[in-house]
Amino acid sequence: MKQHDSIRAVVWRDDSLFLLDQRILPQQQQYIELRNAKETAQAIRDMVVRGAPAIGIAAAYGVVLAAREHYRTSPQSWKKTIAADMKILADSRPTAVNLFWALENMQQCIAAIESDPFPVLLQQADKIYQDDIAANYTMGQYSAK
Repeated sequence: MKQHDSIRAVVWRDDSLFLLDQRILPQQQQYIELRNAKETAQAIRDMVVRGAPAIGIAAAYGVVLAAREHYRTSPQSWKKTIAADMKILADSRPTAVNLFWALENMQQCIAAIESDPFPVLLQQADKIYQDDIAANYTMGQYSAK
């Protein structure tokens, strides 16, 4: 079976996070570029992105953006300074289970990183995203039967 989708709610491209603005669907298909954790948290709060898995995925990429910024400005103390952005992301949707799951997942990765966090955290955010896509296809196959 060919796996295909034509629209993604979350896109990582050119070291930026792009979210499909779900507030204006179906009249328009427009993506918003986010460059840091604060913008990501605001987009989650404003319901640019909707649906529990997509919110968690967006938050995971928000952590990637935060880690890149904090490591660039303070490579020795980025693990401490990123805590404020993690809280901002957590506060963006206080009842979102997937949001907290993704943040905890990223926090566990952070604890094990000893150098530049960007590639490791980007890989982890990508994994969270790809695992969700795979789970959706699996559910679709079961329900098609």
